Amino acid sequence: MTLVDPNPTPLARLLGTTIGATLAERMRGAGVDFRPKTMVRALSGEAGQVRRAHLAGGEVLETDLVIVARGATRDTGWLAAAGLAADAGGLTCDGACRAISIAGEPDPNIYAAGDVARWPNPLYNDRPMTVEHWGNAVDQARHAAANMMAAPSAQQPYRHLPAFWSRQFGLNIKLAGHTAGADALALVQGSRASHRFLAVYVRAGRSIAAVSFDEARWLPAYAEAVAAGARFPPFPDAIDQPRIERLKPGFPAARPPAHRAAPAPEASHV
Repeated sequence: MTLVDPNPTPLARLLGTTIGATLAERMRGAGVDFRPKTMVRALSGEAGQVRRAHLAGGEVLETDLVIVARGATRDTGWLAAAGLAADAGGLTCDGACRAISIAGEPDPNIYAAGDVARWPNPLYNDRPMTVEHWGNAVDQARHAAANMMAAPSAQQPYRHLPAFWSRQFGLNIKLAGHTAGADALALVQGSRASHRFLAVYVRAGRSIAAVSFDEARWLPAYAEAVAAGARFPPFPDAIDQPRIERLKPGFPAARPPAHRAAPAPEASHV
């Protein structure tokens, strides 16, 4: 299998290239031909069957199956046309999940939840964010429904710690928190060489997220520390904690905005 990815490593935009390099190493060890910083420009074939993938550099890969991972594009045009503050990044809401109108006021009759809802998360100093995960969609919908039933004076802010898990090439990967804006990364358990570790993302001295590669037993404690806004390191006196390795996360530079109708693909599996 060949993996063509415009990013330097797998999951580079979520976890950074420092952690992503571990996954790339694991992929290559499993026989995957990983092609970073590369894009598929075209597919061709005969009789309705794909046969070739044409890469940006001119190389042609012979193939009979292509899986394209493009992500999702929010359909918010109809919301903006209805007078709500919506764009390609989502529908702007207040802390109680009420949709914000173009006049800048919350609409008491419209609540939003899930991938499209962009709200100020109190766990991250009211930083506006969207979370594209089913766990958030369930929790936010429950919270929005409770606020719908509550009096205007009893609206409660929605607090959510983003989380996801994935199993890839024998690795159990779990993330708790929001890595965006991290200016430092620290390995607090295990080692990258063993492909088994727990790392904490730091922003301005505060722990904002934690990721585990086959070290999930430590994750709940660090997730609680992240949710509490703990300074780094959250457990400075832990007797079972090795010397902390401080690193740069290595997030790629932001991509220029893609045309709404044709978002740039994240990765292609050939």
